[in-house]
Amino acid sequence: MRAAFWVGLVACAALAAGGLLLFHAGASPVVLPVVGLIAIALLPIAALLVPGVLKTRRRLRTIAYLKAHGRRIEATITNVSSRTVRWHTLLFITCQWADARASLTYTYVSDPIWDTPGLDLAGKTQVDVLVDPEDPLRAYVDPGAYGLAPSPVSPDGSASYA
Repeated sequence: MRAAFWVGLVACAALAAGGLLLFHAGASPVVLPVVGLIAIALLPIAALLVPGVLKTRRRLRTIAYLKAHGRRIEATITNVSSRTVRWHTLLFITCQWADARASLTYTYVSDPIWDTPGLDLAGKTQVDVLVDPEDPLRAYVDPGAYGLAPSPVSPDGSASYA
């Protein structure tokens, strides 16, 4: 949230600076207050939108990196939960993987997955997970193993990646 505030503040400051330049260039005296009001009105909008955009872009970069450089492992499905958001049922796959080299067990939760008709996860015990070789906590539960795609709606109801 802090990053969004600063991005919005910089955008509003740039808008106000543009208004000052217009005012000093001989524009109407009404320009400065109007531009200032527009900047003030845009600040809360930017503060609400920018964090979601930044989070989505960061997650997309992580997924692209893991698809290119990640190690594909098979994790054991421990739970499949669902949540309804905007009349859509989203599934979340929770799985565990035991790293024999480090003697640690990692738990991963998938990104939201559309609950599609005919989807049967009851007989499934394994799911593919892409894990960063440098940091096993950085991972992506790959729904492609079931021919599924991540949901375009995030758990909080906002638009997400496709």
